[in-house]
Amino acid sequence: MASFYLLKSELPNLGSLAPGSTGTGSEERLATIRSLVNSGSPERLRWSQIHKTLTEELQVGRLHSGVQLGGSTIAEWLQLDPEQLDGRDLRRICNTFELKLESLTIDDELEEIDTRLNDRYHFVLKARFGESRQTLQEVADSVRVTRERIRQIEGKAKNAVAKEFTTQSPWRLQTALLLAKDLGEHISLLKWESILAERNLIERPPFPDKNEKTPGLHTLDWALVLLKANLGAQSPEYTFRIPDNLRRVMKYPGFAADEIKVAKALPKKELRMIRRQCRNAGAVSAILLGRKLKTSVSVIWKALSMHGYTPMDEEWLTLKPRPGTPISSHYSAFQVNVIKMLAVCGPLSIEEIRQGLQDHTARFDFAVPPTTILREILPLYGFALDNDNCVQVRKGKRIRVKPNSGERIVLDLIKERSPVVTFQELSEEFTRRNRSQPLLPITLRYSVLFRRVDTGLYALRGTRITREDIEAAIARRPVVERDSSLKFSSAGVITWEINVGTYGLGGTIPAGEAAQLAGEWQIVMKGTETGRIKVGEQQIWGLGKTFRKLGVMVGDRVALRFDPETRQVRVVKMERQED
Repeated sequence: MASFYLLKSELPNLGSLAPGSTGTGSEERLATIRSLVNSGSPERLRWSQIHKTLTEELQVGRLHSGVQLGGSTIAEWLQLDPEQLDGRDLRRICNTFELKLESLTIDDELEEIDTRLNDRYHFVLKARFGESRQTLQEVADSVRVTRERIRQIEGKAKNAVAKEFTTQSPWRLQTALLLAKDLGEHISLLKWESILAERNLIERPPFPDKNEKTPGLHTLDWALVLLKANLGAQSPEYTFRIPDNLRRVMKYPGFAADEIKVAKALPKKELRMIRRQCRNAGAVSAILLGRKLKTSVSVIWKALSMHGYTPMDEEWLTLKPRPGTPISSHYSAFQVNVIKMLAVCGPLSIEEIRQGLQDHTARFDFAVPPTTILREILPLYGFALDNDNCVQVRKGKRIRVKPNSGERIVLDLIKERSPVVTFQELSEEFTRRNRSQPLLPITLRYSVLFRRVDTGLYALRGTRITREDIEAAIARRPVVERDSSLKFSSAGVITWEINVGTYGLGGTIPAGEAAQLAGEWQIVMKGTETGRIKVGEQQIWGLGKTFRKLGVMVGDRVALRFDPETRQVRVVKMERQED
């Protein structure tokens, strides 16, 4: 019956061969038909029709010459000589080709594969490789089974998909993959989809879902799900070749292969620096990074998007959070600093939070996003905003963050004295508690808890300061005149006298005229060497330990007696200056 149908289908193409026609060359064509009919080989007629159909499909682009069937390509099959095959083999070949030609689109082929996948395979593949990209645990929780059971079902589903691809060898899907390969490095999922739609290889309506309660996927989306599952198949005998350029755009949707290649060229060292900046400031600026790395903003944007960053606006990007979880697996410096500010200072405005983050990131030269971006980032890190634009820690997100030793000293002094304290008061308190003086300026400069009210005046962030508080702090601040002098004795000893200011408690005093004694000197106290100092052009360093032993405070006068012959210096505390 099939042979008779194919034979009848040849008649319209012969036009003038119909009964009663008198077209030119009709007698020769009738003789050709009689020879074919009398040859007793209807399979050859079937192959002739198949050959014609394949040629037309190749011309319109609905088939690719590289599509394989039975280990040979379509181009090789078109060169087949039916005279060299017996009727049985040729019949078997014709049956196979006619069956393949029944599938006109990728939708038809996927529907055939989908009918061979049970409901469990279909559900797991869609959940794991669809747009949601759920984890094994998330899929297991949704159906109330163990994570291991989902992993087992996924493995079986992958092998089932790979087996179907290999045994059925879907022509239209192979054509789509070969077209993707021909696009080269300029491929993108959008461009690929448009080409397939132009050649009528895919249909626009969603692909039907076996579960009517869930929406179906579009043809290309479901095809990508099956292709991703095929890539993870553990059976080596089931392989369905997927071009490398298509694999890249499957991993990074929304980008072309050449863009991915350029963006992935960003050095790993720079990516670590960018991640560090995001964990400290909450976001990174593509514009500033482009200037620093001497790379275009578009490359920075694409590279960060492919590495898990999500854009907040045209400039700023932040780490993309996983659904239902905080952005990072453990608390970042950004989270810790905001929590510390809220725990110590109370509710703060977003602008005050931004200023605190600026103080913290100043040591790293990291840019802090503006308040409009912070307003969107803070909820991602587990913070809630109230009507007054103040932030508070969400319930269930609380952790304990304690101030460091330097911050505790400043907090205690603010609580004891007044809302505004002076640098001199803090310096004396650090000395009294035997803390290193260099720790004080570091604490005040980089801590998120304090802000500078005026020169030498500091207060707790978020605290309301009145003019009376500032004037009271200024009145408590001592005024120390340097009143330095350099004296020479007949014994060759050179004495440098100076009043110790605030920074002197840290062991640093101005060099002044003593700069001519540049170099290292050995400190001697009671005949014992106790350390070394260094005299530079501007300052003298290394006196902190000696000042603490002598009990030097702000306003005290000290004398440094240099002996050029032995390169030794004696430090003497003189009388304290009176106001």
